Amino acid sequence: MEPVEWARRPLATADLAGSHVGVGRELFTPFRAAVGDAETGATIFAEAFA
Repeated sequence: MEPVEWARRPLATADLAGSHVGVGRELFTPFRAAVGDAETGATIFAEAFA
């Protein structure tokens, strides 16, 4: 596909407000808050191995 065609297409969006609680997302909130960046391995255990 030509780059012009990709640039012309609208970006997809999703409203996740209604699915924040009750579908398991709340179980992983602490992990998303604690995870490191991708350059350092994206782990939540960085302090344990430092």
